Amino acid sequence: MTITHVLVGTDGSAGAQLAVVFAADLAAQLGASIRLVHAFEPLVAMETARPPVDFAVLRDTAGGRLQNDWAAPLAAAGVPFDTKVIEGPPVEVLVKEAANTDIGLVVIGSHGVSGWSDRIFGRVATKLAAATGTPVVTVPLPKGA
Repeated sequence: MTITHVLVGTDGSAGAQLAVVFAADLAAQLGASIRLVHAFEPLVAMETARPPVDFAVLRDTAGGRLQNDWAAPLAAAGVPFDTKVIEGPPVEVLVKEAANTDIGLVVIGSHGVSGWSDRIFGRVATKLAAATGTPVVTVPLPKGA
């Protein structure tokens, strides 16, 4: 199997950024491109927003952070990449994105921004591996982090 396209899910957390750095290094070695995706969940974004809440502004802000901040390791590594903000739960978004494109590998961090839904429904990393037919690499946090 030749991997030419890697899908990376990020929420901007420290764990997700470790996954972005890992994917950048791997893509550089493989000569692969990266699609960096943020699953935008309006209710989660609202947790840190101040009233009045404008979901379009929250989404645009997430898109700006994705392109300018969270993708910085990809630009620094010189690997080809694109970014997408897709509204929906992370597992659903990543499974659909992997299935609808020629993605050969999905990379995510083992720990991201944990909201109340993670505590109730389980972690994205655990659920994603079971839900997709694409190989998944889960990048762990360093011990003690």
